[in-house]
Amino acid sequence: MKTTNRIGQIDDAFLSRTTVAITYKALDIGKQKQIWQGFLKKLSEERKDISLTDRAKKFLENIDEDETTKGVPWNGREIRNGAYSNGCEIEGIS
Repeated sequence: MKTTNRIGQIDDAFLSRTTVAITYKALDIGKQKQIWQGFLKKLSEERKDISLTDRAKKFLENIDEDETTKGVPWNGREIRNGAYSNGCEIEGIS
């Protein structure tokens, strides 16, 4: 199985080896926020050595209003990676 977010980079040779192509709609801000919250909740449950800082909580509360994040087309994989990376960075875990 292969996945890509770079649909414009797919050439005919790649498509000839494809059995099924599935396209997902971009996540709206409400869905993005749900996914962020879900991954951060899972992270805090699985990693007791990580706790969300007030800064991280504020980020989540304002993700749909913050000018730097508003309109960013996050997908689930990017959110998962961001949740884990930021959680570890916040606590200084490598």
